[in-house]
Order: sequence, then C-alpha cells, then structure tokens
Amino acid sequence: MAVALVLIATAPAWADPEGTCIELHCYCNGPDQPDTVASCDTTCEAVCGSSGGGLASSAARAAHLARWSLTALLGPSYTSHDAAGGSSVPDGGSYGAELDARFGRPSVGIFVRFALTSTPIEGPGVGLPRERALAFDWFGIGLEVSPRLLGGRSWELRPTAGAWITSTTLLACDGCEASVASGAYDDSYGAWGWGARVGFDLYLGSLKRHGLSVALVYSQSQVGDLHAYELLPNTPTEHIAPTYMLQVGLTSMP
Repeated sequence: MAVALVLIATAPAWADPEGTCIELHCYCNGPDQPDTVASCDTTCEAVCGSSGGGLASSAARAAHLARWSLTALLGPSYTSHDAAGGSSVPDGGSYGAELDARFGRPSVGIFVRFALTSTPIEGPGVGLPRERALAFDWFGIGLEVSPRLLGGRSWELRPTAGAWITSTTLLACDGCEASVASGAYDDSYGAWGWGARVGFDLYLGSLKRHGLSVALVYSQSQVGDLHAYELLPNTPTEHIAPTYMLQVGLTSMP
C-alpha cells in the first residue's frame, strides 16, 4: 500500500520571474512498506495562480526586482543665477548617467534612481567663471508603469511612464577654489525636486528580457538658493536643472 505524507514544507516561490507562483509545496512519496517511509523520495511543485497567498507571499512579490536600466542623459546646461542679478545658460550642455531599478511587477512598481550629471555653471555677476560641476541625484523614489503594447516571437514593445521625487546636490566644481575664497561660490546644499519621464522599452530575443530604453525626462530641481529658507544660508549662486533631457540606454527584466 502506497503511503503519502502531504505538505511537509511550504516556502515562498521567490525565484519566479513573473511573480505568479504563490508558494512551493513538497510531497514525500513513501515506498510500499509504511515502516520505511523515512527513505522516501521528496518532490516539490510550485502552486501558481492569481489567488492571494497571505501577507508573506504579497511581501515577497512586492520586493521582486522586475526591471533595471543603465542609461545616458543628454540635455542643455543648468541655468545659473547669481546674487548680483546675473543669469546665464553656459555653453557645453549636460551629460551623465542614470541607474534605476523597479520593484514589483513587469507592468507596474516602485522604482529608485541615482543620476550623476556633468554640467557647466557660472556666476557672471559675482565673479564665478564658467566651470564644470557634477550634480548628483542621490535620492530618487517614485512609481512607474510599463504595460505590454505590442510583441512578436522575438520582440516586445512597452510604453513607460513614471514620476519621482529627488534630492540633488553639487558634488564638485572644477577650479572653484579661488571663487570660494572670494565669496563668489559656495558649496551648494541639496534641494528637493521632482521629475517625470515618458518613453518606450524595446525588448529583444526569444526570452524578451533585455533591450533598449528611450525616454524624455522632465525635471524641476535645483542646487543652491539665492533666497533660502530661514534655517538655511543663502548661496551666491543657484543652478536650475534643464527642464527636458533625453534618456537612452539599456534595460533588462531579470
């Protein structure tokens, strides 16, 4: 007589890339003699579907890395204003790189981003010559959607749209030491801002997991403040991020 011990272990199916498997059920199929059941073979199968799997399963699915991307950013220079009333957009343009990751499902989730941008800044009214600085979006978190639009055997097109809040600071300014000594430049503290983007992801290959990403980025952020809040010091210059930038690079759904 066959002996079966059912449901000896359960565990969240964290390895499922689509997040559709709720849990893993393991079964112990014993031999004909019940007294030798300890020597049985163990087999496991995933229980998949859209039904709820409890708080633990929901948390496991929410923490799943659904998408990551490494992209280049291209756009105009930051706009510089100074305490003497000077305003300019220095020549040279902005360029940089962004790394972001989305957690949740392939179609929607919470994402975090980090962006490093090189841009020229200046303060003609206070004596800050044109210098190139590094602006760092060190904290960015938001929501992104990316539903499947079109697809074939070896390709898939997904429109993307997302919005986030971020904090931007200047990490460095080439040759600004003399300007600091003269009071024409001060290390600009970070300021909160927000941004959004719309674009397309094109996934290629039989698995449709890796491909290209193109998007238009809209941002409202700055570093420094000529008229700071009461608890923050004023700075001799402030620099406002370009309103629009082009984003292009690689994307992947693990």
